[in-house]
Amino acid sequence: MTDEVEGPPERSHYHFSISLRMWHPTLDPAEITEAMGIQPRHSGKAGERRLTPKGVILNGLNRSTFWIGPSFRGRWPSRIGDGIHEVLSILVAHRAFLHSFRSEGGRIELFTGWFFENQSGDVLSHQCMALAGDLQVDLSFDVYPPDQPQNEGRS
Repeated sequence: MTDEVEGPPERSHYHFSISLRMWHPTLDPAEITEAMGIQPRHSGKAGERRLTPKGVILNGLNRSTFWIGPSFRGRWPSRIGDGIHEVLSILVAHRAFLHSFRSEGGRIELFTGWFFENQSGDVLSHQCMALAGDLQVDLSFDVYPPDQPQNEGRS
């Protein structure tokens, strides 16, 4: 009996999108834009009318300010962990602002959408996780598997 599988190894084709998302109880999103030096993809101010990214008015008011930065995109064979580390490395220049933002009741995360065709996986290095911790940035993942059942093993 052997654990070896005959034939070529399956490839893990995937693509991913990483974006910075921030929420704050009261701060104006323009202040976040100024501090980060990045134009948001979508933002809204606490207490103002809710809008879709295309500007369609929704019911209710924003409970808090939100700010969503542009997406960093990658695809296999680029590693998702390397992409996250790269984005975190860019945020190091904004460490003081991020810490202040958190101390005022804000929430910060790197949102990662992971879209794959076959079984996939990656490792977030301890350096990557330490950097996220130092910056006080949470890591959020949405995983989008293919519509077809996965081959979980061969007999």
